Amino acid sequence: MSALKSLLSVASAILVLIFNSAGVAIAGQPNHALLTSVLKAHVSKGLVDYRALKSDHRLPAYLREIQASETSALKGAEEMAFWINAYNAFTLKVVCDNYPIKSIMDIESGQVWKKYSFKIDGKTYTLEMIENSILRKMGDARIHFALVCAAMSCPPLRSEAYTAARLDFQLTDQAKTFLSNTAVNSFNAITKRATLSKLFEWYASDFGASSKGILTYVGKYAPEPVARSLVVDSKMWVFAFTEYNWALNSQ
Repeated sequence: MSALKSLLSVASAILVLIFNSAGVAIAGQPNHALLTSVLKAHVSKGLVDYRALKSDHRLPAYLREIQASETSALKGAEEMAFWINAYNAFTLKVVCDNYPIKSIMDIESGQVWKKYSFKIDGKTYTLEMIENSILRKMGDARIHFALVCAAMSCPPLRSEAYTAARLDFQLTDQAKTFLSNTAVNSFNAITKRATLSKLFEWYASDFGASSKGILTYVGKYAPEPVARSLVVDSKMWVFAFTEYNWALNSQ
């Protein structure tokens, strides 16, 4: 009997791992595959079809699952993926609730991150709380390339939800994609001059704080051939921050 219980316990653990990897819902946790279906339907090249999304019942259904989740059971990559998805999904909802608009800054007088609130697992959160009080404290600055604030200068919204099994790949891919977008990040290997997104100014402490620290961090994900130069010759580089384009990231 003891051996049978042990076998069942192992089998159960394997099934949980499989379900988490596939994005399938398990008791007390959301089905991230549902969010993926929404994103695949309404997101293309990082831009959102808000007009169609506004009438898609799957987004509020996914958010209800997020709100009913047991957050205390979340650990590691599963926890990070959960909160990134929650942030992005609630951002989509608040835009849809106010659409049509030209910019997310038109909502709550530009204070949507502080004023728009919702409940998860019985507790009240804002977008700012998720970002600053939860995700940033996890110590991985790549989350800034995954959180999407519905603006053109934001990192692109993926056409899939974040999952524990693929999180490291997804975050690295987001970092590389964002730093390859010349509209917000550009590099001249000859003059050693760069223009960087305001994200690196606003969250400088997460990216190394100093100019050298920021350039060294950027060099890990910047496109070649400048990537190595940013790390090896960081003292030779000069950079400025680009103006942020708050226009809605709509198709």
